[in-house]
Amino acid sequence: MTRFVTYSGRIFDLADPQPEMFSIRDIAHNLARIPRFGGNLVDGYSVAQHSVLVSDELARAGATPEMVAEGLMHDLAEAYTGDFPRPLKEEVPELWELERRILEIGLPVFGLGPGMSQQVWEMDNRACVTEAKLLYPEHVVRDERGLPADLPWPDAPPLEHLAEITCWSAISAEAIFLERFERRFARFRPGIFKKQMEENQ
Repeated sequence: MTRFVTYSGRIFDLADPQPEMFSIRDIAHNLARIPRFGGNLVDGYSVAQHSVLVSDELARAGATPEMVAEGLMHDLAEAYTGDFPRPLKEEVPELWELERRILEIGLPVFGLGPGMSQQVWEMDNRACVTEAKLLYPEHVVRDERGLPADLPWPDAPPLEHLAEITCWSAISAEAIFLERFERRFARFRPGIFKKQMEENQ
């Protein structure tokens, strides 16, 4: 059974995703309630907050409006699959393929290309090591980079200007994600936010 009902009432099929199955309301709602790192951090840090961080950092770095929007949506697939930790995906490559297939169909719904660009992937890795450095509990044994020891972390520099991360509640994360969606996509896809929200009333 690969079909399930989403928050908005749509039927989503993991085996055969179709454009009409995707909804920004589902994506924001779900990502705001899915924890990063399998829930092993000190507080409720969500995939939605991570996505906002990646998007904001791309904007800070002077990326194009489309790249900044892609940064917000790069984990779109996890709204429908949950957040598979990277070690699990390395052991089960089919999970990478599942995410790739969902992104390939879902990203163009929002006017984006069908895959993740290199610049977004690199910022995703920088966010990953920053989050691990700042949000794992103090008692966790760390390596010389300040990351949990004996794990294959991405070879990416942390976001040095971030000294701390304050975790948002699920309600706040959902609202901020939607606000960023409206703002980021207005730069190159005017009207999509209103269209998406009207379709979900």
